[in-house]
Amino acid sequence: LTSPYGLFAVMTSYRAEFQVQLSQDGLQWTPLHLKWKPGMLSQRPKQLSPFHSRLDWQFWFASLNPHIVDRWLKSFCHEILENNPVVLDLLGCESFDRPPKFVKIEMLHYRFASVDSMKKTGQYWISEDPVTVFQVSKS
Repeated sequence: LTSPYGLFAVMTSYRAEFQVQLSQDGLQWTPLHLKWKPGMLSQRPKQLSPFHSRLDWQFWFASLNPHIVDRWLKSFCHEILENNPVVLDLLGCESFDRPPKFVKIEMLHYRFASVDSMKKTGQYWISEDPVTVFQVSKS
């Protein structure tokens, strides 16, 4: 109450989030939605308490500094390209019949919609246009 001491001493009014997207041709992209992250704008925010989803938490920490992308995130994307069932299970996916040839990470900035806006549109979130952080492809 008297000082801003702690890990989250300053709260932002938006959420910077990474989103994983898959493609066969590098033109048409399909987003993967992590279970505990904002994804679809019309999806009510979820809460997992008293714990955190470790993968979602790591994605959030990586998105705090998008200029320095952790090695684990690029390695994670390469494992998706390799159709690794352990990694796909973390994403809530089953193995692909046709694994993607491209994976990209995009940065999105989410903020809560106003009550009036939510009533009109049915969207809990407002998101700006995404920015591609990096892309990997199957060699």
